[in-house]
Amino acid sequence: MTTRGRKLWRRAALGLLAVAALGLVAPYLSADHFGGRIRLELEQSLHRRVEMRAARFNLFQGPGFSLLDVVIHDDPTAGLEPFAHVGSIEARVSLTGLLRGKLEFSKLTLDEPSVNLVKTEAGHWNFQPLLN
Repeated sequence: MTTRGRKLWRRAALGLLAVAALGLVAPYLSADHFGGRIRLELEQSLHRRVEMRAARFNLFQGPGFSLLDVVIHDDPTAGLEPFAHVGSIEARVSLTGLLRGKLEFSKLTLDEPSVNLVKTEAGHWNFQPLLN
């Protein structure tokens, strides 16, 4: 193998090691400085107020965030109790949204959700607006 070929293989191996190391370290890195933008995007997507304790980066399951201790509030017409308490949410970021300069989520996975289902006086369930 030529010297140029060895250098190319070395660079590729170092690049793969760097990506693997970043992926292993990412869940321990705080993404709280993006917390406001993440919360705002979730609120706009769900049309409900959202609170969370912390956000962490996540690269191996797709670029995104792990959101910890999340509370999704309910529509005030359905009652005062929150709609859901969630241990963690895996929020995958839309790559096409990132290319347009927007933070958009392509997938939300709720881990250990506790959901409060309520039928409003109007006869609709509180989860029906989320299906739109």
